[in-house]
Amino acid sequence: YYVATNLGWQDWSKFSENKLEVTPGVTVMDRDWKDTWRTGIAFGHMSGTRGWSFGLSYDSSPVTDKNRTIDLPMDEQIQAGASYFMEGKKFSYALGASVMYAGDAKVDQTAQGVRFKGEFDTNLVFSLGGTVRYTF
Repeated sequence: YYVATNLGWQDWSKFSENKLEVTPGVTVMDRDWKDTWRTGIAFGHMSGTRGWSFGLSYDSSPVTDKNRTIDLPMDEQIQAGASYFMEGKKFSYALGASVMYAGDAKVDQTAQGVRFKGEFDTNLVFSLGGTVRYTF
């Protein structure tokens, strides 16, 4: 059995200022993005030529609800994934699946005198993957 952990930081504040250049001038929009952090943990087991793993992770939102815009409604992300693998002398394979909750992305923005307020339905992203290898 094994346990793996992850702790990280991402420099999202670097993308906070967006420059829009339209003749005859330049507009700089500050989106008030902040740096984010992430954490994760995974468990696994390998027995001979077979094994499995399961993991969970969390990424914080780069923008607060009050500063979120409709053109880039980033929010927190929570992920869970699992995999199974088998390795043989000639034939090996791995199968995996994950689900990610991408937040509700609440937005309350006024642009050009028009207010846009609301939130998205549950934002879930599902993924399935696999590999197959045959050695000649």
